[in-house]
Amino acid sequence: MSDEVKVVKSCDYSAAIAAKVFSMLNDGVYVRSEPDGYSFTVTTDTNPRELVYPEGWYFAEGALRNKHNSTTGNYSEIPIVNSFNEEWS
Repeated sequence: MSDEVKVVKSCDYSAAIAAKVFSMLNDGVYVRSEPDGYSFTVTTDTNPRELVYPEGWYFAEGALRNKHNSTTGNYSEIPIVNSFNEEWS
């Protein structure tokens, strides 16, 4: 058996996992699954610039995203809205 430890960088999390971790890091942040079952929306009434993000994820253009940070080159983004379903900018 190998003693090698495998590590997944949080910037490589799927969007769904990143959103769940993001909500666990911040009180008042909720993740909603869209009807298609594949898309998600993050809801918070706290300014996203004041929240804590998983490493490699950040707020830009109204979304939680990992663009230019993933080691695979693939990136995801999840819209962030307030409780009135208005996008943060």
